[in-house]
Amino acid sequence: MQNGGYEPLDSAHKAWLAIGLTWIAGFVDIVGFVVLDRILNANMSGNTVEIAYHLLRHGDMEALARGWAVLMFVVGLVACACIHEACTRHGVSSSAAVTLGLEALLLIAFVIAGGRYMSRAGVQSSLSPHKFYLLLALACGAMGIQNATLTRVGSLTVRTTHVTGTLAQFAESWSRYMFWFYDKTRGPGTYRFREAFRLSAHHEDFKDAAITAALWFGFLAGGLCGVWLLYRWNLNALFLPVAVLATFTITDLVHPISIGTVKSGT
Repeated sequence: MQNGGYEPLDSAHKAWLAIGLTWIAGFVDIVGFVVLDRILNANMSGNTVEIAYHLLRHGDMEALARGWAVLMFVVGLVACACIHEACTRHGVSSSAAVTLGLEALLLIAFVIAGGRYMSRAGVQSSLSPHKFYLLLALACGAMGIQNATLTRVGSLTVRTTHVTGTLAQFAESWSRYMFWFYDKTRGPGTYRFREAFRLSAHHEDFKDAAITAALWFGFLAGGLCGVWLLYRWNLNALFLPVAVLATFTITDLVHPISIGTVKSGT
């Protein structure tokens, strides 16, 4: 037992947590995309290239909105890193509970601030520019906070708000696994295949490929759920990921998550 009697989550539990957080990101990203002028809340690569596109094609205001999204995402990243560092310095093991709880509060604020301006999902009703930028800040800040909350599962680096790097990691792990499998099954005898399949479950590259594939499917599933519920519940649909975040917050209080990136005292 560690951390004053609390046992940290192992890699398997952290993998499931990462998949759940990725589902939340897909959910929040698609809701923001629909209701906030097709701006992504979790994918800053897309927003960055759109800054260049809108500067040359659609004018400064469209580019400014996407630049604001990137800035608020970075603010969320910095805030999360500062919270983790402060918790580490003060001996607080459940820093993820603080950041995930803050993310949930930002999403609740998004629903409260934007709900009465949405007559139907994706339709902005009398939404002033300052309200638009506030909603964008809440959504992107929440995703920035989440992105820095859980960054490692075992030896695997994970980012739970976008999947481009996840797909690259899947390709690397899967290619190494295929070569391992080929080497294990060379030569006659079907027993080689049985043995290779039996050992696959314990092979690090196979496990990493399985996790990264699950993260991609989690993001896709979150997007599907977000679209489906948004057109039925409007912004109240976000209370579902808020409920999941509340569950994860409680989980961290009972079994603290090892963040793995904070370097205290340097």
